[in-house]
Amino acid sequence: MNPQEDPTATGSMTAGVGASSAGARPIDVNTIPAVSRAESTQLAITEYARFTDLVRHLGPDDFGKPTDCTEWDVRTIIVHQVGAGEGHARWPEFLRQVIGGMRLAKGRDPVDGLNDFHLRERADWTAERAIAELPDVQARAVQGRRRFPALLRLIPGSSPGVGRFSLGFLFDVVLTRDTWMHRVDISRATGREMILTSDHDGRIVADVVSDWARQHGRPFQLNVSGPAGGSYRQGSEGPEISMDAVELCRTTSGREKGTGLLAQLVAW
Repeated sequence: MNPQEDPTATGSMTAGVGASSAGARPIDVNTIPAVSRAESTQLAITEYARFTDLVRHLGPDDFGKPTDCTEWDVRTIIVHQVGAGEGHARWPEFLRQVIGGMRLAKGRDPVDGLNDFHLRERADWTAERAIAELPDVQARAVQGRRRFPALLRLIPGSSPGVGRFSLGFLFDVVLTRDTWMHRVDISRATGREMILTSDHDGRIVADVVSDWARQHGRPFQLNVSGPAGGSYRQGSEGPEISMDAVELCRTTSGREKGTGLLAQLVAW
């Protein structure tokens, strides 16, 4: 995969957060602001659009290709995005899916059960049908995520290897990360170039770095390459790590096994 800039992308980067230029002082991760509610909406809109644009350009031979999600092929990921989006569009539907997923989990991570629930309800769907549904589902998901009830946003959740976080964090941040990472999965599986820009993808990566640093709490300097990259630090006299932005995110999601500080996962 050869990431490339998208010259038509519009800015969504919070002021003061961006890729460090070559030779510039690394960004202290403690100065990276959290993704705001308003910013989360713009990031979601952009990411949904990029995901849909990617899958619209796939052909029939692509849909059965295996992905880094070892039990899913390309078609399955696209169908999952429709099922998840329906739950994000209306909180009663989200609750119905969560309850159904818990019944299917049977001792596994509840997220695995939830994903199974999405796919079982759409087992006969073709990739073409799912792609046709995506724009409408995504538009409703943006609105549903924006209007997710305030009291429900406070409910705590957790993920293995990551720890606890609120449903508000899930709806504002993690759901967009999930679509972003599935765009990575499909790009890798099909050999398609993944559009990456500093304003959109760089903001997502910077937030992931901030989350990762907060989780492990140890000093480091991290040099992230590519259009979505930058240079970051926490404390002093920690190890210096250099890697590609997409590979950093694949590692912190568990798709690649990390060592040292990179063994710390974040919520995807």
